[in-house]
Order: sequence, then structure tokens, then C-alpha cells
Amino acid sequence: MSRKRGKRTKDKSKRGPKPPRPPKPPKAKPPRTSATPSAFAKAVDRALVSAYQVLSPIFLQTPGSPLSGIRGQLSVHLPTEREFWILVTYGLASKLGFELTLRVPKGQLMEIQPPRWALLLLSSLSELAVELERPFLPGNRVNLGGPISLDDPTQLRAAAFLKDPTIKAIEGDYATQFVQVVGLSGPELEAGSSWDLAQLMDLILERVPLGITDLDRECLLKTDPELRQRVQEGIEREGSTEEAATLDILKWKISAEGALELTLGALPVSLFQGLLKGRTRHQRPFELFDPDHQVTVRPGEALSHELDPEDERHLTVTLPEGQVARVLAELKPLRGTYAFDGWSVEVVESVITNELGTVIDRVG
Repeated sequence: MSRKRGKRTKDKSKRGPKPPRPPKPPKAKPPRTSATPSAFAKAVDRALVSAYQVLSPIFLQTPGSPLSGIRGQLSVHLPTEREFWILVTYGLASKLGFELTLRVPKGQLMEIQPPRWALLLLSSLSELAVELERPFLPGNRVNLGGPISLDDPTQLRAAAFLKDPTIKAIEGDYATQFVQVVGLSGPELEAGSSWDLAQLMDLILERVPLGITDLDRECLLKTDPELRQRVQEGIEREGSTEEAATLDILKWKISAEGALELTLGALPVSLFQGLLKGRTRHQRPFELFDPDHQVTVRPGEALSHELDPEDERHLTVTLPEGQVARVLAELKPLRGTYAFDGWSVEVVESVITNELGTVIDRVG
């Protein structure tokens, strides 16, 4: 999956699929027409001064992105005496009514500006929000389709969005929400889909003060047995609150005999299984999307599939418990066709590229 950070190309063969959409939030209320982008920027400055008292930030340009820039401010978490950068976007408030924030550790002792990967991440997420014409709101999440930094080893591969813990929302003419980006590992993202992202993030923040996104952080579900047990109990007890997800690849075809073959990219296979576990097994439907297709998956007594007579791009699939159990046990994020009773799933390769379009990883 490509996280292209620059001018877009119309040649889709030279880049990976678009990043997944977050669950559909409501459209942002348009700002007042008399409010200019520079007026919003001044309002954001005032909010930062209020939050950090003494403001001595650096302003970083972001060529090729919808942002006018990103401000970086050094701060410290007093209980641990850990220094970190707080980064705040400029340029989304006048369009969508929100700005993104991100906290990352300060690196070397003499480090004078935030790491490049953090700026690229905020630029990429901002580009996606503008493309979707929707804000990221607390409770949303995005699978980045690869490492959160394309140049550094890390287990973090996704982003969750929370209400910023220190910067207060702006009200009035320049109404702006400040939404914090927190990096997640792949298993943590899957757990958020199988259970409840808000409850999961509360547990993570108990272990990651201020939601600082550290590339060196290991997956907590692997290193913290207590957290893993609480998440598993939550999945079994409550199921998932996630109602929809957008995949990199989503297609289907129906044979002359009426058999369904569903096609998925390898990357979101675990997400699909997480929704089956957290939604279908709790008698709840869910939706899968790509830009051109929609699949509704619902529980039922018998396997069936039905095209919407008013929209040929919308397919409804009913899965009984026995089918769900087989998909959870047998489907793998590896290329191939997985046959079940009366239908099959074809898994194809997901391709991850960097901002230059160079392939850096293949999943499947």
C-alpha cells in the first residue's frame, strides 16, 4: 500500500492501493466563509500558547501536502522526565475543522528538529483526510499498510485517533478540534477491530504516557500478558463496536453455477477475521468497502449471497457459524484460493511502496 507524500500521479500502476478509509465519521461543518486560513492559524497558535505557556516552536514546511506547515514544540513528561516533540498540523482547520497532533520521543541530545518520518506521517494522513473530505475524529483508526516509518525498523503499522490530552478545542468562529495520532502495531489494530478501540486505547495509554509514538515500542499484546488477557476477555464478552472497514483490495465474482469467489488483499486478512470474530460471532453485521465495491457480511442460519438489485456494486453475504469458524481457522494472509463449502476466498498480494513509488515490501 502506498503512502505517497507528494504530488499525485494519475498512473495507478506505479503506486500501491490507497490507504484504507476510517469508519465513516460525519462530514465536517464548513467553517464560516469570512474566516481565512491565516485566521485559523492564529487561533491554533493561541491554543498552543495556552497549553504550553511558553511557546518557542519551530515551523516546518511540508511541500506537496495540503498543509501550510507543521509546528514542533519540545516538551517533557514530568513524571518520567522524558523529553518529546509535540507536533501540530496547520491547514486542516479551515477545510475540515480539525488539526492533527503527534507526540514522538526526542532522539539525540542535540536534536534540533523532529524526525522526518513523523512529518511525513502527518502529511500523509492530512492528504488522506482532504481526499476523503472527512475529518479524523477520536475513535477512528487507519491501517497504514506498512511500517509507520518507511525508513526505520518498527512494529507500529497503524494509527489511532484520540482527543488531544492537553490542547483544548477552539470554539466560535475558528472552531477546531485537536486530534492526536497514536501509533499501533498490527495485532493492536486487529484487537481494536475485534473489540472496542476506545477501551483498548485506555489500556494502552496506561502503559504509554501521553500516547507518545515511539518507533522502538514493541507490541503490547506480545509483551504484556495482563493486557492480552483483558483484551481477549473483552472480545469474548462484548464483541466489536467496529461497523465498517475499507480494504486495499475487495472484489468478487459469481460463477455460472452460482458459487461466490471473494477477493481480498493479503494485508487486511487479519482485519477481516477480526471483524468476523468480534461482529459476526456476536450476531452483528459489518461492512467492507473499497472505492468501487461494498460487501455487507451478516450472520445467519445458512450460507447465501445476494446482489443489491439497485446497486450492482453492493453484495450481501450471509455466513453461518460453521463457515465463520472455518474462515478463522483456515484463511491465511498468503496468496492462494481458500475453498469453503459453497464459496471461496482468493487472497492476492498487497504491495507497499514508499513516497517515491519504490516497492519496499510485499505482503502475501
